Amino acid sequence: MRRSLLAAMFALLAWCGSARTESQTPFPPSLVDVKGSFIVAGQIGGLAWGAKKAVENPLLAAGQRVIHLTLQGEFVRPNWRLVHETGTVPISTDGSFTIEHDLSVGQVSFEVLAVGPEGEVELQTVGFIREATPEGVEPPSPEDQDDFPTHKRFSVTLAEENTALSQASLRGFNLNNLFVGLDGAHAILGNAFEVGGAVQGSVANISNPLPGIETHFLDANVYIGRKWRWDRFELVPCVRGLYSTMFVTNDAFGYQNLSGEGLALIGRWYPSRSYAFSAWLGYSYLNSSLAIGNRELGGRARFIYRWTKNDELGFEAGYDGLAFSTSGNSLNRGSGIFQLSYSRVY
Repeated sequence: MRRSLLAAMFALLAWCGSARTESQTPFPPSLVDVKGSFIVAGQIGGLAWGAKKAVENPLLAAGQRVIHLTLQGEFVRPNWRLVHETGTVPISTDGSFTIEHDLSVGQVSFEVLAVGPEGEVELQTVGFIREATPEGVEPPSPEDQDDFPTHKRFSVTLAEENTALSQASLRGFNLNNLFVGLDGAHAILGNAFEVGGAVQGSVANISNPLPGIETHFLDANVYIGRKWRWDRFELVPCVRGLYSTMFVTNDAFGYQNLSGEGLALIGRWYPSRSYAFSAWLGYSYLNSSLAIGNRELGGRARFIYRWTKNDELGFEAGYDGLAFSTSGNSLNRGSGIFQLSYSRVY
């Protein structure tokens, strides 16, 4: 049963990848900022320019690159209209507008016209002069320009788990454990797929209501998923496997060698070069049992701070719930998790 379900999940994942259209590449190249100066010549009454930005696609050859300009401004002049080469510029009721223009190779400027109610015309020329790269200095590569590359990540983790444990033969109780662990992720097949995993074990009981009985956990998981990226957002649907066991003095209670398979969804958002957010949600069935009572359900949210290109800190919170029943003996483990991690990324 387990093998057939895993085969079905992998087939579904592969079909999702093959069903994508050509226009939805898994890792579309990011546009990067172009340094330079904007120059405005001429005068149009009532026109005031605001924010201006220039970007390009660095993966294209130099002779194919187009500089994409975005200019915002305000035009307040009753009965007059603003015209760009694409036509009349839409202007909101408060006078604000946005113009987008592509400068092809060799082009450095474009014109904006203001047309009055009786055909009067006023003209401005908007130019963009790109900042020259100093001689002997190579321009940054596309990977260097990527806001938050995540091709490889290796992490060490330190976590506190507040665990509520209950078993049919034992009254429920709470305990706090300190965990240490390792995890990692690696993009493969041209960044279209991601594989990863983690292992984490408790090393100390911070609080324990059972004197003389040590209670420890060892948890591990692996996953493989397809990466879907849109601008600064990333989504990774995965198939995953997990393993969990307990070490209890004199085997007084607990479980040993639980394993499971299931699905997970990872989401990431990269709003800047310095920080990012990620979250995941997963569901797995345990020991080949599809019964609702035999499952692991968890989710986490993470804030990532990167202080160098290759070093980052993570602050994570989440919850994992495990329930298992066999031979009339039911067990529930619910853990609130607070985790700190250091990662090396490439």
